[in-house]
Amino acid sequence: MRLFAKTIAFIVLLNFVLISSVLAKSNINYSQIVGTGMVTGVMIKNVNGFSNGEVVEILMGEKQKKFKVKSLSSGKVAWVDRSALAIESDDEIYARELDKEVIEGYINSKNFKNVSKYLLWVDIVNQKTYVLVRNNNAYKLYKTMPCSTGINTAPTTRGVFRINQRGKWFYSSYYRQGFKYWVRFNGPYLFHSLPMDKGGKIVDYTLGKKASHGCVRLSLSDAYWIYKNIPNNTIVYVN
Repeated sequence: MRLFAKTIAFIVLLNFVLISSVLAKSNINYSQIVGTGMVTGVMIKNVNGFSNGEVVEILMGEKQKKFKVKSLSSGKVAWVDRSALAIESDDEIYARELDKEVIEGYINSKNFKNVSKYLLWVDIVNQKTYVLVRNNNAYKLYKTMPCSTGINTAPTTRGVFRINQRGKWFYSSYYRQGFKYWVRFNGPYLFHSLPMDKGGKIVDYTLGKKASHGCVRLSLSDAYWIYKNIPNNTIVYVN
């Protein structure tokens, strides 16, 4: 009888611990832990409805000459010239290794619509791209790739996008660089390899810090893996 009572008490305690653990996880503020990759600037002229001194988010740039910005106070969105804007400098990246539970909890808390088998999360704060796979109605971490996103004067666009096109090679005459295994997720914004010269020789091995013109730069092997394995319509989340 005592053994039976002890067994029942143990089961009750175990259930309490499990329930407490679930409730604790459900109350975690993952966004606070993860942070945001937002790039900000300050208007230095009264232009296009913005006031001198107004703080804005840099949404995207056009060859580092014009920028699409959003007011953090009014929500107004417009394009402005570089001369009207002071953009925060590229701070030294102190990349963290996020726990697997945090990565999965953060992504699953987003409740993405029209889920895809895979999901790519570009973590601007820590300069990593996470590959997650859908399993039992939740995303599980599958692979982590060091990357380099756009510098602050050419930021990688934040938001939710979809893979829609790919190719083995392209060369930019404007930047005088070529890239292998590009995969498009938002207009001119791509995943691609380290930059190369016309002959296919890597000219810059930088990863793990902001370094690109806006695209998500990866090692040659990681760029090839995405090119080969991630299908069109896969969700890409950039933050």
